[in-house]
This record gives sequence, structure tokens and C-alpha cells, in this order.
Amino acid sequence: MEMKLYQLADQYRNALKLLADPDLPAEAVTQTLEGLAGELGAKAWNVAAAVLQMEGEAELIRRAAKPWSGGPWRYGAISKPRWNGWR
Repeated sequence: MEMKLYQLADQYRNALKLLADPDLPAEAVTQTLEGLAGELGAKAWNVAAAVLQMEGEAELIRRAAKPWSGGPWRYGAISKPRWNGWR
């Protein structure tokens, strides 16, 4: 099960409190830090992938909207209406 980012932050805070104990064996410290680093690394890759996907979607939206940004007559699709006054 993948943890939420805020849950990882809570785990890091809890681990920091536990690792502050000078009587804690070095092996326990190493295992704790390696476990947290692995989870954080996986979460970082997932967040980076999500950001890249959103940036790609934003670029596609910009490209799709560009022809419509100046009105249809801007690109020669139709003639721009001219005002001839009331006749």
C-alpha cells in the first residue's frame, strides 16, 4: 500500500524522535532510515511523473486553444465582418 505524502512526513517526524535516543543500536537507525528513504524515493518519482503529465496536458490545451485565441477571422477561416453603416 502506498502512503500519502503527509503520512510519510509524519513517519519521518516520529522516526526523528525515536532516533534521537543515544542508546538506540546503530543497526536499528540504519534500517529505519533505509525504509523511510525507499518509501520517500518511490513517492518522489510518482509526484514527478504526475507533474510531468500535468505539464504535458497543459501544453496540449494551450496548443488546442491557440487557433481560437484571436477569433476565426484571424487565421482566414472566415472574412472579418465590415461595418458599412445602415443602408
